Amino acid sequence: MICGQVGKQFNLPDFEMHGMFHNIIWVGDLNYRFGDLEIDQLEKYMVSHQRELMLEKLDELNKERMKNLIFYQFKEPEMSPTFYPTYKKYEKRKFFRVTEDGWFRNTYRVLYKEPWYKSGKIKKRIPGFTDRIFYYQSPFYEF
Repeated sequence: MICGQVGKQFNLPDFEMHGMFHNIIWVGDLNYRFGDLEIDQLEKYMVSHQRELMLEKLDELNKERMKNLIFYQFKEPEMSPTFYPTYKKYEKRKFFRVTEDGWFRNTYRVLYKEPWYKSGKIKKRIPGFTDRIFYYQSPFYEF
């Protein structure tokens, strides 16, 4: 787990973040996506507003959390119902309401042409909830 690796960076092999701090907040672009899902499948989920199902069943980060492989004992704040995947949106895009036809393809850059020095191939980009917040609160120090 990430917290366990922090001690190694400071040459403290016995470092245990959960035991050192009462509260921990972890914020960042964690780069997890919707695994093996095809773009068309994801579009159907998002257009039909099945976000909770996507997060519970398809999100790679939540799959690893369920197996206690990452963010063990951490909680994630409840997401706003209007919070949609943050990766990878068009730059300088117009605002589209999620009730408008075509909003998904007009918001998310799902096909990307790599620069010539990286092969110039067309690459699929699966949107995902990459920007996340997790928190841990010691059971011995509750508000």
